[in-house]
Amino acid sequence: MSGAAPKVSVAMVTYRHELFIGEAIESVLRQRTNFDFELVIGDDCSPDRTGEIVREYAAKYPAQIRTRFPERNEGLTRNLSATIGMCRGQYVAWLEGDDFWISSEKLQRQADYLDANPDCAWCFTRAVVVDRAGQPIDTPSPIRVIQSKYTLADYLRRIFQPRACTVMFRHRLFPKFPEWFYEMPTGDMPLHVLNAEHGDIGFIDETMAAYRIHPGGVWSAGISPNDWNVETSEQRRRDVARLRAVLAVYKAVDAHLGSRYHAIMREQIAQFAQQLTHQCRALEDWPQMRRSVWLQLRSLPLPEGASKLNLVRAALVSHLPFLAKKSGTGL
Repeated sequence: MSGAAPKVSVAMVTYRHELFIGEAIESVLRQRTNFDFELVIGDDCSPDRTGEIVREYAAKYPAQIRTRFPERNEGLTRNLSATIGMCRGQYVAWLEGDDFWISSEKLQRQADYLDANPDCAWCFTRAVVVDRAGQPIDTPSPIRVIQSKYTLADYLRRIFQPRACTVMFRHRLFPKFPEWFYEMPTGDMPLHVLNAEHGDIGFIDETMAAYRIHPGGVWSAGISPNDWNVETSEQRRRDVARLRAVLAVYKAVDAHLGSRYHAIMREQIAQFAQQLTHQCRALEDWPQMRRSVWLQLRSLPLPEGASKLNLVRAALVSHLPFLAKKSGTGL
């Protein structure tokens, strides 16, 4: 690489990824481009060999890899923001240490796309979902409506939900990360929203990345790929934790966006609260069920397809659990 700032930076955040970090780094080093790119790796004080492996690669490729090793564990969002802050490129591609890219042309294709589409703040591709061993898993597509470009409203309505490993965005579209960002349990939706406030979202309809689901993943923690749709008590408890995290993100984003997208956000919050209500009833977690029902009521009117009768029934059951056996399974 030359001494000039690279056109593209790859921001790789990692924690406890010793089994996968090598594959992630190699997938970046295999990229074929007609421009310079750098790899910036932020290891968040991993207790395993992740940091050691990162240092070995950095020593081997000093012109291309830059690293950050905080003195203490910062958490995902602070590690992400600091790692992005070290990036020098015009564009930034995000890759977590347990995912990898399967196309050696990903950086070139996405940079070319952003060059040709100045109205787009970021773009994304498709991804295959794989298990711990890298074998494909059949999961529902996160892209419900295929378009060449999307708006922030489209993203908030969840007509597409890109995997983080597929995204490239224009660097420094906003001056700094807001304080609420650091309180979030995940960084992808908040970052995508902050960027999408400054332009549309482009879609390259090709599979260029692999998103890994494994029991140790930050967002997929505890999920067994072979039991993706199995509703055990343990799986329900993890779903409750994930739904509460999603609701926290949506409420924070709603507050950030103000009144501009409040109707969309209210409907999404109601839908997630409805799912949370269902899981809490199955677990007989009546206090949490009462909170989720109240959140649904605060988000009225009901989202499309929701039943007023079921909501009333859920409200009664959450306060009078003995009614659960009499009211059946519907909510």
